[in-house]
Amino acid sequence: MSPRKMKPNSICACGRKLCEAFLTVCGPRFCGGRFFSGKIMRTPLRSGPVSCMLYIRFDFYLVKEVGFLSLFFRYALGVLIGYALGCLNPAWLLARRMGVDIRGKGTGNPGASNVFALMGKRYGVLVAVFDIGKAMLAVWLSGILFPDLPLIREAAGAASVLGHMYPFYLHFRGGKGFASSLGMIGGLNLRFALCLGAVILLLIFITDYVVVGTVVTQISYPVYCLFTHQTMAALIVSVVSLIILYKHRQNYVRILNGTETGVRKAGRGDLRVKK
Repeated sequence: MSPRKMKPNSICACGRKLCEAFLTVCGPRFCGGRFFSGKIMRTPLRSGPVSCMLYIRFDFYLVKEVGFLSLFFRYALGVLIGYALGCLNPAWLLARRMGVDIRGKGTGNPGASNVFALMGKRYGVLVAVFDIGKAMLAVWLSGILFPDLPLIREAAGAASVLGHMYPFYLHFRGGKGFASSLGMIGGLNLRFALCLGAVILLLIFITDYVVVGTVVTQISYPVYCLFTHQTMAALIVSVVSLIILYKHRQNYVRILNGTETGVRKAGRGDLRVKK
């Protein structure tokens, strides 16, 4: 005897009942006592016994309130957004477009400093602004999407810097993170970042080395967080700062040996790639 066939309306009715039962029972557990803000649509997507289905519509409101996500997944989503933004590497993309092997020339670093030396001031400044902006955007966006999560801005900013240094599509060989870390600080505390930027420019003018500004940046902001009683923020930022300082270890050696390329020499175009 052939199996009994259910009518399309019966399929939709059963689907609705199962879904409503799941939301009623499991909703308080996964939603922190709140029900889904989505609506159960009673109209099938298409006609026919196979295509007759039930779906739930969720508004953007859910992304902000995140009623159905647990605390862990909300933090994970914020960190993932930061990492994805950090993975955008304009130095590598620009050099590839112009036919320059940025990881095989100069310092081999796909960052603003190497672009400045190999491709000129205009491109170097453009890459630096982009790297700063993407980290600031990660901090601001995570704060907008998850305003009730403590330290989500710091976590997303740190993830953005790590994404810049370890992008997955470059086999985790990215930049050194100085400009991105400055953008992270700007997103967290714009006034401090502006003052820090002025100090960095002064130090670069005096010493002719960008790495001096890098060291000052990575030390100053964690210390500032400690003095303002932001212990956990200082811990998160310190982890990133230590990685950045470690990635600049070759710069310290070149300064001691007198072989580090200064800003003035790079600005003159001595290392410029010939087209």
